[in-house]
Amino acid sequence: MSHMRQDEKVLAAVRSLKQIGFDLVTIRKTLPALTGITHPVAAEMIGVSRPSVTKTMNADRFRRDMQEKLAEVYGLPPDEIFEDKYVHDQRKKASAQLNLSSC
Repeated sequence: MSHMRQDEKVLAAVRSLKQIGFDLVTIRKTLPALTGITHPVAAEMIGVSRPSVTKTMNADRFRRDMQEKLAEVYGLPPDEIFEDKYVHDQRKKASAQLNLSSC
């Protein structure tokens, strides 16, 4: 029986959540439960404020350096839990256009 490291288990869980259709913001919201690392703890680990962590995790802020640090805290590759700003902006535009067309 193989023993997976904690970060391998978290990565497997994240990939499973993606496969069944969860969006990245929702997946990021599960990370404290999956890892035991809350936003205040993550903030302390990387030397920033808790609101900075929360804004990044909720996709309200796009600083790649912050995303990379947070991904490292949670033991994940950044691309597994964050999309780049261009992709996010395109999704946001498409969603806004859908909302306008349904009015």
